[in-house]
Amino acid sequence: MERGMVLQGAIVATGLAVRDSDYATLLMGGAQLAAGLVTQKYGRDAERESDLYGMRYMSQAGYDPQAAVSLQEVFVRLSEGRSKSWLSGLFASHPPSAERVENNKKTAAALPPGGERYRQRYQQKIAHIKRAQPAYAAHDEGRKALGKGEVEKAISLAKKAIRIEPQEAQFHALLGDAQFEQKRYREALPHYQRAIQRHDAFFHYYVQRGMTYQELGNQSAARADLDRSMKLLPTATAANALGQIALAAGNSDQALNYFQFAANSDSVPGRQAGKSLVRLDLPRRPYKYLTTRLALDSRGYVVAQVSNPTPVSVRDLRLVIQYTDARGRTRQSAHAIRRILRSQEAITIRTGLGPIRDQNLLRQLRAGIDRASLAQ
Repeated sequence: MERGMVLQGAIVATGLAVRDSDYATLLMGGAQLAAGLVTQKYGRDAERESDLYGMRYMSQAGYDPQAAVSLQEVFVRLSEGRSKSWLSGLFASHPPSAERVENNKKTAAALPPGGERYRQRYQQKIAHIKRAQPAYAAHDEGRKALGKGEVEKAISLAKKAIRIEPQEAQFHALLGDAQFEQKRYREALPHYQRAIQRHDAFFHYYVQRGMTYQELGNQSAARADLDRSMKLLPTATAANALGQIALAAGNSDQALNYFQFAANSDSVPGRQAGKSLVRLDLPRRPYKYLTTRLALDSRGYVVAQVSNPTPVSVRDLRLVIQYTDARGRTRQSAHAIRRILRSQEAITIRTGLGPIRDQNLLRQLRAGIDRASLAQ
């Protein structure tokens, strides 16, 4: 039997206890699932078979098969006066029709009467969701406000959401995030703790509590929370903070690994990590960060353009050029650069090597910066 039509039977069973308006909400919420399954064309015989078996299964399970008739009538009513595309995402190959309603009425008449609809139980189950809906609306508005820098508004909306639904973790996290933005770290901390108590498997709460601990000077607790967050979902924010903690503890190799991970992110913490990475690693391996390009001047002598594409300024550079002399021996020429080479700056160094008339010989030279220190 076709999966798409069985799905319709499943929706019938799911919607037995709801009102007409609830049917519409339920169906719209499941539109993507239905559209993904119902994509092929089948004949009316297949439709009738699907409805027949769906109603039989309902009856055997103790549900009222008349509910299938009611649901099909709802489909027909909702489709009246709508554009043809309105229900295409739900039942593209099996649109509602009066014919299917009549067929279902005949099927229901042949099945045992009675059965459950569970309308009251359904309403009881969704009562809490309906009551809490304003809290989630306040939270969403508060998140938008915080994103715009309207911190006090975000705090007010978070408190409103918590008053309505105090057990929702993300409401407490919003309040903590707003107070963290105000640098009120001691006040933010208990809100993150409450968020984690209510939902202990979401990375954001651990990131934020870890950052709060870090601001309060509790590096051990900060590291534990940030490590936990990285296990749940690795982020540049947590990696950058862990890098700073490792660096402060004197573990430069571990810090380097964290900064390298975080620097791959085009974000504020990613850029911060990138700068920390350069400051930590450039003095060790300046050739990896400072670029050198060789060329010939008008007289055939070698000049070197040294560029600093990093976000930090450097000084006390040494340029080394390696070449092979006329006797086939490997030689090198070293040139000290005393001046400060600022971020994004390039300078030209006259090496005194030459004259060289053949560009192919120039290509045989190898140059790089083997020594540099930070200027700040």
